[in-house]
Amino acid sequence: MIATPAVDLRGGRCVQLVGGRPDDERISLPDPPAVARRWNELGFETLHVVDLDAALGSGDNTALIERIVDATSAEIQVGGGVRSEERVGALLDLGVARVVIGTRGLDDPDWLARVCARWPGRIVLALDTREGRILRKGWTEETALLVGVKASSTASTRTRARARSTPVPIPSGSRAASRHWPNSPGWTRPEPPGPSWAWPSTPKRSM
Repeated sequence: MIATPAVDLRGGRCVQLVGGRPDDERISLPDPPAVARRWNELGFETLHVVDLDAALGSGDNTALIERIVDATSAEIQVGGGVRSEERVGALLDLGVARVVIGTRGLDDPDWLARVCARWPGRIVLALDTREGRILRKGWTEETALLVGVKASSTASTRTRARARSTPVPIPSGSRAASRHWPNSPGWTRPEPPGPSWAWPSTPKRSM
């Protein structure tokens, strides 16, 4: 299991919404980059950033996401309201490692396959659930989809996307390369967070 702390953004702050409900905000911190930096200092090498304003259709926190990318050496994956190829590209240009797609990926599997083919290895599909049913639009709508069934069908979509993919090298001078993206010519593996910790081996997966 990989534990990845979440940094949820709303109105320029780091927040926690209980059950994804916008009217039930329990935590609100004024400095999201400092929160991200602290998680990284505690040894977490990957952070999950969610733009709640974009997910709920009430704006976005793009400038703040860029500040988070610049504030920490952790790999950053970003989700929330990503429903166009332009938005995917804009987030990757900020230097994030991966983009997380939810609602549009559920509604349009062909679009999801096309995006995966365009940016191989850099797209994550989110299957947010409540009592086994998949949610969409920032947890505000419940679908009739069951998580196990959708995950199985999505695996088929991912396989099709891989079959059509051509690896795209990341220039060594790009921001993504400077953030230690593994397939970049400029990538170097960071030091383990402790003397008793070792990098796990990565087994080869068959297609």
